[in-house]
Amino acid sequence: MNARYVAPARIALVAVALGSVALQVLIPLVSFETGWLYPEVRHLSLPYAVAGVLAVAAAQVVLLAVWNLLSHVRRATLYTDAAAGWIPVMRAAVVVATLLPAAVCLHLLVVAQVGGPGVILFLFAVLALGAAAYLLLGVLGGVLSDARAEHDELAEVI
Repeated sequence: MNARYVAPARIALVAVALGSVALQVLIPLVSFETGWLYPEVRHLSLPYAVAGVLAVAAAQVVLLAVWNLLSHVRRATLYTDAAAGWIPVMRAAVVVATLLPAAVCLHLLVVAQVGGPGVILFLFAVLALGAAAYLLLGVLGGVLSDARAEHDELAEVI
């Protein structure tokens, strides 16, 4: 495994993490401002802001898991149970990060009966991206499992 990409990848992860923290600050601000502009949905500001912040927190869990996988790459311990344990954590976080905004969109459309084409498009985008990330992480988990088996087999031969 080539560890020369670990440092640039970590720099990128830090940049994304800082952006996600900024997003967690902006979500409540925008939510409450929207509530003041549109009094008919003011009561939804707090629950939607909480859902948004929690969805970003779930994405931050994925960032943390990737950081830990990069640590395994750097230490050449990627083929261990500890490294493989991060894949289910990432998949669970992707499910949470997908379902929270999807639930908000569905609530907007079905219960509150507000929103429009933008909300529908966002719902489809969130579901498509979440499904793609979940499936890709499943493939990654399978590839890592196969690589671990081959690594162990080679270790026995050597």
